[in-house]
Amino acid sequence: MRWNHIFNPKVFSNFTGVISNYSYQIADPQEVGSFTGKSNIVNFALKADFGWAIAPINTINFGIHSILHKLKPGERTPFDENASTIETILDNEHALESTVYVSHMAKLSDQLSLQYGIRLSSLLNLGSEEAYTYARNQPKSDFSIIDTVSYSKREVFQRRSGWEPRLSINYQFNGSNAIKGSYTKTYQYIHLISNTVAPSPTDIWKLSDTHINPTISNHYSLGFYKNFRESRWESSIEVYYKELQNIVDFKPGADLLFNENLETELINGKGQSYGMEFFLKRKVGKIRGWLSYTLSKSEQKFKDQFEELTINNGQFFPTESDKTNDITLVTVMSLSDRVSISSSFNYSTGRPITLPVGKFILDAKIVPHFVDRNQSRLTDYNRLDLSLKLQGKRNKKSGISRKAEDYWLFSLYNVYAQKNIYSYFFRESETKPGITEAIPYSIFRTIIPAVTYNFKF
Repeated sequence: MRWNHIFNPKVFSNFTGVISNYSYQIADPQEVGSFTGKSNIVNFALKADFGWAIAPINTINFGIHSILHKLKPGERTPFDENASTIETILDNEHALESTVYVSHMAKLSDQLSLQYGIRLSSLLNLGSEEAYTYARNQPKSDFSIIDTVSYSKREVFQRRSGWEPRLSINYQFNGSNAIKGSYTKTYQYIHLISNTVAPSPTDIWKLSDTHINPTISNHYSLGFYKNFRESRWESSIEVYYKELQNIVDFKPGADLLFNENLETELINGKGQSYGMEFFLKRKVGKIRGWLSYTLSKSEQKFKDQFEELTINNGQFFPTESDKTNDITLVTVMSLSDRVSISSSFNYSTGRPITLPVGKFILDAKIVPHFVDRNQSRLTDYNRLDLSLKLQGKRNKKSGISRKAEDYWLFSLYNVYAQKNIYSYFFRESETKPGITEAIPYSIFRTIIPAVTYNFKF
C-alpha cells in the first residue's frame, strides 16, 4: 500500500507499507532417510520518504525505513512412517532493520552537479533465542560450546549499526561530454548461503547475529560519457572497484540444510571485484539498440586462524558470479508505426565451478573428493532471443484517440536451442562399473515460445 501527500508546492511525501512472504518445500522419497523440509521468510516493511524542492536545482530528500524480518530456517520431518529421519524444527529468527537517511542534490554551476548523503542503518536481533558461547581456542562446533544464554520474546540481544555515506559528482564539459564519479558504503544484514550446484530454491538465508557480522561494502566508480551525432548516439566507459568485508561462506565439509547451529558451519572472509564497462546506444531511427561489454573480476578470500577452516590456502579465488567477459547486443527494428522486431544476444565467460579431483569408497558408496574451490569453469554461455511486437490501434475509426493502449508480444527464447551447461552431476557408469561419469546439466535445452498481451487504461 502506498499513499502520496503533497504538503505544499515544495514539500511532498510517500508512505509505503509492504508485506512479503517467501517459502519453499522440498522432499526426497527415494532414500531411507527421506524427509520433507520447509522454510519460510516473512518481511513487514514501513517506509516514509520526503522530498523538499528548495529550488529546481536544489533538492533535499530524507526519510526513515523499517523492516521486521521473520525467518523460519526450517523444519524437517520424516517423509513417511518408513523413513528413519528424526524430526527437526529450527528456532525462528526475528530482527528489526531500520534506516534513517538524508541526501542533498545541487547544481553548483552549469557544468558541475553534486549529490551527497548519509544513511544510518541498524539491526536489532530479537528473542526468543538461545545464543551459544564457544571456546576461543577451538573452531566453532557442537563440541566447543561452553555456555548457553536464553533470551525472552522480543528481547533485544544484539545491536548492529553503521554509517553509510555516499557521494556522486557529475562534471559536464559541454552538451555532449561528461565525467561522473561516485562512492557508496553499505551494510548488509541478511546473508544468502548456498552450497548446491543445482538451480533450486533451497538456499539458506541467515541474519547477522552474535556470531555473524554484517557485510560491509565500499564501492568506487569513475566514468566518461559522450553523446555524438546530435545525441542520436550515446556512449560511456566506466571503471569500478568494490571491496567487501565480512562476507560469509560455508566451511569445508559443511552441513547447512536444517542445521540447528548454522554458525558452526560458516566462516568470514573478504572479497573484491573490479572491472570496466563499455556501453554504446543508438536512440533514434528505424534501427535502434545498444551494445554493452564488461571486463571484470570477482574474487574472495577466506583465511582462518584454524588451518582446517581456511579455503584454497588462504588465497583469493573466483566467486561463483565471476565472469571475465560479458557481451550483450540488443537490436530493435521498426517495420511500421505498429510493428517492430527485436533481438537480444548474450555471451559470457563460463562461471567458476568446483569439480572433484578424485573419489574414494565409503560404506560401499562412491564419494567424490574435492580440494580447491572454484578452480574450474563451465563452458562459455551464449543465447539469442527474438520477439515481434504488434501495437494496438491508437485511434478509433472516427479518428478520436483511444483511451486504452495495448500490444501483443510474440517471443522466442533461446532461438537456436543452445544447451548452456549450468552444472555437472557425477554418477557411476551403468555400463562400466567403477567408472564415474560427469553428466552436464542444462536448465533450458530447447526453444521456448511465449505470447504476451499487455494493456493499460
